Amino acid sequence: MTNITPADTTPVDTPNSSLRDTLYEAAAHLAASRAEEAIIACESALKIDPNCAESLLILGFVSFELDEPAHALPLLVRAHELQPNISEFTEALAVAYARVGNVNEGLFYAKLATTQPAHPLYPDLLPAQYRDFLINLEESKPYL
Repeated sequence: MTNITPADTTPVDTPNSSLRDTLYEAAAHLAASRAEEAIIACESALKIDPNCAESLLILGFVSFELDEPAHALPLLVRAHELQPNISEFTEALAVAYARVGNVNEGLFYAKLATTQPAHPLYPDLLPAQYRDFLINLEESKPYL
């Protein structure tokens, strides 16, 4: 059992706590298919941290939900550039490439994701519908 000391905890009103809460909110909105609310929450997160890879990842998936893959892919690429060694960001690219029908790129990132650790703070960052490369490959739209 790990003992947490006061030095190990983050005060409730710090920007990191606010960012964490905002990202959880954005992810919940995405999971519930509330695109507009997810976008607003992500914009709030980006005001706190302009390089918030988690927010860019959520915005990328919101773009897929809105059937805007041309907008989604650059967001997911940028999120991966900011966090290249975390499996959720790599898996997101695998799914994105699968969805647009780029099987080779998708497979590359799907394989790479299996070698990377999970996100230390947000292990459930990927929405359920975007966690499985093969399912997303079946739903691909190669004409995109």
